[in-house]
Amino acid sequence: MVLLLGLLLFSWLVASILYVPFIRLLYKWRFQRLKQKTLDAFDKRTPIFDRFHQKKAGTPVGGGLLIIVLTTVMFPLTLLLMKYFWVPITSVYPMFSEIKILLFTFVSFALLGLVDDAK
Repeated sequence: MVLLLGLLLFSWLVASILYVPFIRLLYKWRFQRLKQKTLDAFDKRTPIFDRFHQKKAGTPVGGGLLIIVLTTVMFPLTLLLMKYFWVPITSVYPMFSEIKILLFTFVSFALLGLVDDAK
């Protein structure tokens, strides 16, 4: 349990250190939310929602990408390091199958968020 908590805190620390430079990079690359024009189901303008989304214009889009990349890289790397240093890892199912399912699910939700941000 202490090992897992240490890994969690380490990944949080790495993400915290890299987050501000990453947001600056998103501003530099102009990955920002544009001014939005919303339409209802009948293709009529909805000015009330335009006013709600007006404050979001100019904020960077894609900040979750850092978390996704860090987790996708650090998770297998941590497992390899744990195996290298003979740290016992218990598993109910075959370990490789569990890792594939976890990473597939994680990356699938990340792609869903990316598609949502791209709209």
